Amino acid sequence: MANFELVEKAPLGNYVRSIAGVTITEVPDLNILSIATPLGGEAKRDAALKKLGFDPATPGTSFAKGNLRLVGMASDQHFLLAENGELPNLPDVYTTDQTHNWVAIRAEGENLWLAMERLCMLDLHPDVCSKDDALRFDIETMYTVMVKEDAKKILLLAASSSAGSFLHALETSLIAIA
Repeated sequence: MANFELVEKAPLGNYVRSIAGVTITEVPDLNILSIATPLGGEAKRDAALKKLGFDPATPGTSFAKGNLRLVGMASDQHFLLAENGELPNLPDVYTTDQTHNWVAIRAEGENLWLAMERLCMLDLHPDVCSKDDALRFDIETMYTVMVKEDAKKILLLAASSSAGSFLHALETSLIAIA
């Protein structure tokens, strides 16, 4: 019998590239925990989040604390993102480790918004899209979560099964504005 060893690999191979003044970097060490609130379990969920230093995030918002970020996905669902760290155990809510289901890309630079406005149908003007907003939309039919980390820096999440196509869409938009 053959002796095989499975080795974990980042979906894009730790990709980094700068195009048109924007650097896109795969974030392979981002752990993602989906948190669902049990029926009638809002108080227990809130207590579990408080232990991590968070209040519940409303849909479309996020909060960062240390290497953790809580993202409001729906009124009863959150994502907890842990960069360079372990996911906590939250026994009073339903959790699912989503880490390997998503590819995470951080994009930052001067021309970031010129490229993003070509890719999404949302109003990304700074008066509308604020720091820590968490938006959900499609990029070329691929479901995307975008967290605005700073004025010129975002974190993008997309299905890891479409990582290459997602990266191609980002690169194509950046090349178009170059």
